[in-house]
Amino acid sequence: MNKEVFIDAGSNIGQAFESFKTQERFGLDRCDYYLIEPNIDCIKQLKNKYGNITNLIILHKALHVSNSTANLLTWRARQYDVGCSIIQDHNTITGKKGVPIQITETMDVSGFLTELNKKYDKIYMKLDIECSEFDVLEKMIDDGTYKFVSEIWCEFHDQYMTTKPRMHYAQRRIKIQQFFAEQNININYWA
Repeated sequence: MNKEVFIDAGSNIGQAFESFKTQERFGLDRCDYYLIEPNIDCIKQLKNKYGNITNLIILHKALHVSNSTANLLTWRARQYDVGCSIIQDHNTITGKKGVPIQITETMDVSGFLTELNKKYDKIYMKLDIECSEFDVLEKMIDDGTYKFVSEIWCEFHDQYMTTKPRMHYAQRRIKIQQFFAEQNININYWA
């Protein structure tokens, strides 16, 4: 080993990848990349833009807590919707219910991290997974796979909820942030 990997979960059309790959410590000469995105329309863009990069893998899946399938929901009518989610509580601030736009595969975060940990010295992770970050991070805590990750960038989506669900998710966020702080693992704000 002696290689690092950067997981970009919720890649959309590559905005985070464009930002991180320009930083010296996350350059393509140092890190392999996994771009994980559940929206097929965004996957087409990602493959068109980055499909020829040899140390980058594009996965058409939603990072979650099991290997399964789920409805991908939208609250808008845009093809490259940045707010698609498999969690109905997401985006309740709009006053609308999420509308299914496609079925997507989900992948188990813990199994994925366990496999990557066998190949890489350091794992970095960016989560912009539209409310799934709560389930994903709690599973990593529960089964200990958080130990495989050196640093995290995350957008917590409780801010996009109406009061009742926001309070519930904010309590979960605070517990997650406290746990990672106690483990000396940075959770950096990403938006």
